[in-house]
Amino acid sequence: MSENITPEHYRAEIAALNSEIYRLSRPAPLHTIDPYDPFDNPTEYHGFRSDYSSVLPEMTAPHAEISLEPDDSERRRLRRSYSIGGWCLLLQFAAVDVLIYGLLLLFRAVLMKINPGWDSLDAYYYLRGTSMMIGISLIVYAFSNIFTAMLGLKWSRTDVSELTRTRELTFGRVVAYCLIGIMLRNVAVYASAGVEAIADKFGYTTHTLDTGGLAESVLGQAVMLAYTCIVAPVTEELFFRGMLLRTFSKANQRFAVFASAVFFGLVHGNIPQFLLAFILGVFLAHITLRHGSVIPSIIVHSFINSFSSLYAFLVGKLDDSAYLVLALAMLLLNTTGFLVLLFFRAENKIPATTPAQSRRGLPVAAMSVPLAAAFVLLAGKMILELFGVTLL
Repeated sequence: MSENITPEHYRAEIAALNSEIYRLSRPAPLHTIDPYDPFDNPTEYHGFRSDYSSVLPEMTAPHAEISLEPDDSERRRLRRSYSIGGWCLLLQFAAVDVLIYGLLLLFRAVLMKINPGWDSLDAYYYLRGTSMMIGISLIVYAFSNIFTAMLGLKWSRTDVSELTRTRELTFGRVVAYCLIGIMLRNVAVYASAGVEAIADKFGYTTHTLDTGGLAESVLGQAVMLAYTCIVAPVTEELFFRGMLLRTFSKANQRFAVFASAVFFGLVHGNIPQFLLAFILGVFLAHITLRHGSVIPSIIVHSFINSFSSLYAFLVGKLDDSAYLVLALAMLLLNTTGFLVLLFFRAENKIPATTPAQSRRGLPVAAMSVPLAAAFVLLAGKMILELFGVTLL
């Protein structure tokens, strides 16, 4: 039996058929890769990402795909980013050690010339007892950190303004970060004390720098305080969480957090300070990623150093009862900091890494000759000093 089809039904079916033909004849939508999220990793902090097309220009082509393993050209360009960090670490090491020792030798020679009766040891102890040695160290460290940080940023074509574009930072978060920082600092101090005790038991030394009699003058102590609480936090954060973290974050933010923390620990030169700097370095890198800026890490770093200086001063002045009150206050701070850290980590995780990113982190960085040389040099110096041997 034939179906009666009205003209309206006929036209509707023809229109539906034409629409389907049009849909099928259209070209498939182009698959494009987000240059700021090429590995499709939702755990990374988007505000800290850079344009990955500078490493892999082919990714901008239609229907481009990022392979699991980087090819030779991508590996070479990515290795260049890691090498920038390596060269800056080597330059910073050379600038600090060579300039400080060179200037000290120069000042000792001048003092011995002015005072004919002095020998090298007299001039050395004069420098230690005044503000001159601390002043030399302050100038050299500040210059080395800032110069190498700016050089690395320029070399990697990173705008300096990107370091301070802070997002979502409130006063409450700053207080929370400072509490966490104090707790981590105290945990690291306890861990360092344990390492020192074990090292001393086996006849090794964990401290090769004799600070006795250093900067005994009021001016010398003021200069040391200024360096510890202001100059060091600002310049070190510019170098490690500013330039180095961004340079290492090209393909893998998680690798960048831990790699920058390792080098932050190594430049401190001994195992106890390595533990302290590494633990704090991971946290400072994390909040830098979280807010896209070095401002939070500078504030926390400065607060921790200021707190440590105040604590060291109070410990030497308090009697037993007052020291007990201070110890209870520290216990309260540590407990509060630990609880705040749990809340922070519940909402803010260190970025995970995809399989493709893991192949572009340590495996590529390890093939960078300057970066590998910086690691061997700094780690070797720390190990030598464990046996009481100094390079300079």
